[in-house]
Amino acid sequence: RKIVYVDLDDLEEHFVDDVTHDRDVLKNLYDQWFGTDSVYAKMADPKLERLLQDVRDHLQEDPERKIIIFSMYADTVRYVGEALLSAGIPTLVYTSVNPRSDRIRIREDFDAGLPADKQKDDFKVLIATDALSEGISLHRAGRVINYDIPYNPTRVIQRIGRINRISKKMFD
Repeated sequence: RKIVYVDLDDLEEHFVDDVTHDRDVLKNLYDQWFGTDSVYAKMADPKLERLLQDVRDHLQEDPERKIIIFSMYADTVRYVGEALLSAGIPTLVYTSVNPRSDRIRIREDFDAGLPADKQKDDFKVLIATDALSEGISLHRAGRVINYDIPYNPTRVIQRIGRINRISKKMFD
């Protein structure tokens, strides 16, 4: 929490040159990967494209059955959520930094235990981190997609358990 000033005379002779060189190497790598001329910048994301197609197909085949998509990483949740929203799919994006009011919106849209007059249908897809894999019922959804697989297999079971509630069966 404190700023410590170091006199340049206290550093080894090549320290500043080495750090400057390292910074330039890292900047060059970043530009190669993410710059406008990058192969990766022009490259499609086949995993995301397949997910978008699967979600569209699922919603067309069974529009009443909502979808939950889980990812371990908040950046991935935001990235995929933006793509779903850009594709015109009514999507709610949730990570641990969302306001408390979003949990209420999630309950209204995805919890079948709520009285019917309080249930809404604003969203067809919920994409979330594991911050939502415990403690909330999402059983108005009929499909769980694991965009990435967690290291702990118990997490997969917890994710599936969000839509598979005892005595609250909505779908086969």
